[in-house]
Amino acid sequence: MSKLTTAVLILFASIFFIGCQKEVSENPPATAATRGLAGNYKLISVELESVVSMETKDGDDNEKTVSLTHYISKDNKGTVKFDATTIATNNIAYTIDATMKGYIYINGILQDSVTSPLQLSTPPVSSVVPYEVIGTDSIYFSSGSFFVDASASSTPTASKPSGGKFKLEGDKLYITSFINESGIKDVQGYQFNQSTQARSTTILQKQ
Repeated sequence: MSKLTTAVLILFASIFFIGCQKEVSENPPATAATRGLAGNYKLISVELESVVSMETKDGDDNEKTVSLTHYISKDNKGTVKFDATTIATNNIAYTIDATMKGYIYINGILQDSVTSPLQLSTPPVSSVVPYEVIGTDSIYFSSGSFFVDASASSTPTASKPSGGKFKLEGDKLYITSFINESGIKDVQGYQFNQSTQARSTTILQKQ
């Protein structure tokens, strides 16, 4: 069970750093003005739902861990300014108070489950990142999320391109990003097949 226990701990530790991948669109870029994005906003909330699994073989046994997470941020602070080509954030910060659940399987049979609190406060972030509007409802951040300081090269998600769909409803701007990734992950010398499915929604309110 040591490999599985290690996997569960790694899953829990990595939840906050789940990134968002670009959604491909063949439509031409548009401007912020034509899509109504330009302006000043305050942060209302960030919601994340994720399922992360890690699977490996130990002798004749197939071992698998699955981690489920859902949170909606609290104590949201900071502002976001959209102009024609960049997004400038000012002291964006929030807290997370949720519970993660982990499940351990051997040969498809549930062996154990684990719950762990997810409680943290994000440090304030101020940054300027470029973006593009693609077509009528997609947005792309070439140098990473506007929640991460793009100049902080030591941050795992600092330079990872991200993006998603956006929707305007009244004075609210919803940006929803999806990730569906799989690959081999090395965890303390163990090789795991990891898959990640996640959806995050950021809500901003125009000022």
